Amino acid sequence: MTKKEKVDQSLPASNEDPKALRILQQRTETPADALAHTSLQPTVQAACTLMEFNKGFGEMAINTLVADLSKQCDLASEGDLARGEALLMAQAHTLDDCTMGTKI
Repeated sequence: MTKKEKVDQSLPASNEDPKALRILQQRTETPADALAHTSLQPTVQAACTLMEFNKGFGEMAINTLVADLSKQCDLASEGDLARGEALLMAQAHTLDDCTMGTKI
């Protein structure tokens, strides 16, 4: 039997704007360079897309999306493809169901 952990459903109060992307600037780069480097990160691009297309979920924090996407990418790089396999299976079923009522 698996032990279930209690999850705190409350979110901590934060003054940080959920849409404000944290930019890490190296000492040797300008703010514009730091923004350019950050904007090219696949996880940042994916987070921006998710925020735009998932507005129906409500307000999401971009930095949390970037962090969670980074974790998933790290797992995939380490060979753990469980989430990717589940995602592809769910997408296949969604597409299959969508074509069931379509006349060709």
